[in-house]
Amino acid sequence: GGNGQAGYQVQITSSGSVSVNSSTAVKGLSGGIVAISQGGDGGEGPGRNHGGDGANAGDTTGGELGSTRIELYDTAQVVASGYGVAGFVALSRGGRGGNGEDGAHDSSGGDGGDGGAIELYLRDRSSVSTNGRAGFGALGQSIGGTGGDGGDDKALLGQTGSGGYGGDGGDVSFAADTDTTIETRGAFSSAIVTQSIGGGGGTGGDFLAVLGGAGGNGGNGGDGGRVIVDSAGFVGYGDHSSAILAQSVAGSGGTGEQPNSMTLTLGGDGGSGGDGGDVTVRQGGTLYTMGYGSRGLVAQSLSGGGGQAATIGSGKLMIGGSGGGGGTAGDVFVETTGIIQTQKDAATGILAQSIGGGGGAGAGTVGIISVGGQGGDGGDGARVDVLTAGAISTGGDWANGVTAQSIGAGGGDGGNAFDFSVVIPSVGVGGDGGVAGDSSDVFVGNFDAESGDYRGTPTIETAGDHSYGVLAQSIGGGGGIGGYAMGEGLINFATLQIGGDAGDGSTGNDVRINYRNLGLRPPGRDTAGIDAKSIGGGGGDGG
Repeated sequence: GGNGQAGYQVQITSSGSVSVNSSTAVKGLSGGIVAISQGGDGGEGPGRNHGGDGANAGDTTGGELGSTRIELYDTAQVVASGYGVAGFVALSRGGRGGNGEDGAHDSSGGDGGDGGAIELYLRDRSSVSTNGRAGFGALGQSIGGTGGDGGDDKALLGQTGSGGYGGDGGDVSFAADTDTTIETRGAFSSAIVTQSIGGGGGTGGDFLAVLGGAGGNGGNGGDGGRVIVDSAGFVGYGDHSSAILAQSVAGSGGTGEQPNSMTLTLGGDGGSGGDGGDVTVRQGGTLYTMGYGSRGLVAQSLSGGGGQAATIGSGKLMIGGSGGGGGTAGDVFVETTGIIQTQKDAATGILAQSIGGGGGAGAGTVGIISVGGQGGDGGDGARVDVLTAGAISTGGDWANGVTAQSIGAGGGDGGNAFDFSVVIPSVGVGGDGGVAGDSSDVFVGNFDAESGDYRGTPTIETAGDHSYGVLAQSIGGGGGIGGYAMGEGLINFATLQIGGDAGDGSTGNDVRINYRNLGLRPPGRDTAGIDAKSIGGGGGDGG
């Protein structure tokens, strides 16, 4: 298939007033100012050729990745009203990989294109306000294209195509000067949303054969890019409307697909999950939310889960594919020197998380000689640092002042094996469970490691029940379960079944709380001023 063509960078600057109003719900992206760079999709793959690759977004005339950018300056004003109408939006999306052709041998899917960089700026005394459900104040997204699927096939002997790789998300940044404002009044209307999202891997093709066949492997997920936010003052009045949401999210690995053969069958492996990028948020103004589930600041690096290998059967010799490994998350750093205030239940002041992707499950098998696939290893969580030198207060129940977590993912389960035969001996071997991902160090306090000094006179107040001042956790992932082996036969001379080994759990890492001159006030029921835990993951059960 032909490759898609690049979308070029889009850049908008404004110092004037923009007003948009819609009396009906809007489908698709809509806002006072909208900038989109979209890479073209790859074409379908004819014959044995693979699908075309999706194109990158945000290219420049020199063929390099540029940035899609919106800048408001001077006294610029954006006013947006209506369901689904945002203040200003910048999107850079890579094209989707083309699918392989069904009925052709080894016709793989094309790779997804990369998303380009996003830059959003509020300068001087510019302002943004929205009034409507799903009316974000500022939305910046860089999204990698999804990998194409491998084509399905059937023949005497052969294999199908694999899924294409997901494209990477680009870097996303937002910066606002001190005198700028963003105000949103609808539900699901966060003031700032910055996301870099890797594309998911494509699915491998199915195969039906007489003598022998192999299913296609799933494509690997794309990586999330870096996300950087330097914020001033933002207000969200609606439910589920955080003041700042900053995320780097990797794509998941594609599923390895199912072959069927009377003689020899090899299952396709699941694709590996992509890695999450680093996330940095610095906040110096006032963040204020008044809705249920409306957090003050959310910073997350989330890596992609490994793809699952498909169950296969039945034939003489069956070997299951392995689950894909989970991706590694990026570091998360949060620094607040201003004010964060939330009012309602489930509205944590700061939520900072680095979470590894789970390992994919290995394929189960059914045959005379049957070997289950191994589970993929879990991805690692990375370091989380939260420096608070200002004032944080929450008014509702289940609303912690600060939640900081590094979490390793669980390993995938090994595939089960079922062997069945008449007269001849049969063998079944279960797949091993995947090893769990590690967590990393977690730090919360007002100690600045770069300067070696303690900063400010921080305060943390929580008024509701079940609301901790600081909850800091480093949690290791649990090991995958080993696949079981089970046999059944008629007039068998011998049968042998061996269960798979369990995956090891991982350890929790260091958790450090280091404050000086902290004012802490958690008066509710079932609360604690500071709760710090390092928790190791449990090992999986053997098959």
